Amino acid sequence: VGVGIDLGTSTLSVAIYKDSKLDIIEYNGLLATPSYVAFTDNGVLFGESALSQLTDNPNNTIYGVKRLIGRKFEEIQQEMNNWPFAITKKGGKPVFVIDYKGQTKTLTPEQMLAMQLAELKNAADYAAETSTRKVVIGVPANYTNAQRQATLDAAVLAGFKASLISEPAAAILHYGYEEQIKTNMEVLVFDMGGGTIDLSVITKEFREAPFKVIATAGHTDLGGIDFTNRLVEHFAAEIKRQQLGDLTSDSKAFCLLREACEQAKKDLSSSTTASMTIHSLFDGIDFTMTITREEFDDLCSGLLDEIKQLVDKCLEYDIYARKVKVRQVILVGGSTRIPKIREMLTDFFSMEILEGGSNAVACGAAIEAGMRAGCKELTLLKVDVIPQPIRMK
Repeated sequence: VGVGIDLGTSTLSVAIYKDSKLDIIEYNGLLATPSYVAFTDNGVLFGESALSQLTDNPNNTIYGVKRLIGRKFEEIQQEMNNWPFAITKKGGKPVFVIDYKGQTKTLTPEQMLAMQLAELKNAADYAAETSTRKVVIGVPANYTNAQRQATLDAAVLAGFKASLISEPAAAILHYGYEEQIKTNMEVLVFDMGGGTIDLSVITKEFREAPFKVIATAGHTDLGGIDFTNRLVEHFAAEIKRQQLGDLTSDSKAFCLLREACEQAKKDLSSSTTASMTIHSLFDGIDFTMTITREEFDDLCSGLLDEIKQLVDKCLEYDIYARKVKVRQVILVGGSTRIPKIREMLTDFFSMEILEGGSNAVACGAAIEAGMRAGCKELTLLKVDVIPQPIRMK
């Protein structure tokens, strides 16, 4: 049995490979559960239950751990205003400050991630009807050594040892397993989730050959939440202009606005206009927000330019100093649903863009775990990762 875990910034998912079969495991009825942990008087909540605490218990509802783990306190300063909970410095690293059952506690990102990993591992063990040993976790291709080690340390804190696989490599394994990738052509895997973006160009010369990653690029601080942040900043300025209240001193109001902006972003994927009314944003004061897709694109133009630069860099030269010529594009991650990103890629490549599954990383990680467990039917599914990623900060 092999277990694969996708530690997304916004959602978590887990899959198992057992008896030559790949299954995505539900956690509390969801195939992808929100990456939230909430501390309440009645205990610790995870996933959807934790997310429901966000507006009423904002100071003790933690999210965005993926952007903090393995990093120094100085490296996260630009992120600090985007969180309603308290973060302080301890040993040069960020730690969460929470109130739990009448006591103030500090928890490291590794401890927070360990809680989530333990929940996912237990769900996988229950589904597999055994205590699984081979666990593989997907991480961004351009994670630093410190971030990788911190993720492995979190797994140990959760009670098991794990191996890591880059998220693009995991996605490639999944598409290879599903036989979606054609041979003898260069394929771009465009993976953009809530907090990170990874681009990989791969090729497979013939059916029995391994997948070969020939060019990569990525950014650990660029994802869907940054597009949400642009909306939050835009409407926060409007709230300040109307003198409705002070978001900087009202965590609940901040979370209500952020929740509405996240929904507006999703609505703009299928509609050209999004309108939301936040009831009692401040005491007895409602706030109605409306934004068009064109306005949203303008607000996010800087982010879109960064993505375009990453694509340009990834396609510049491969490991053989040849110009990269992509023949197929596969999308991975929920943030690829943003229309402007799809439009940009379609215009750039002038070809069909293939839809990737939202659980591709978890499935690919489970396949890698299955290979490590000795499943012989998976021996043809191998990924050779050669280039060093291009990091952008």
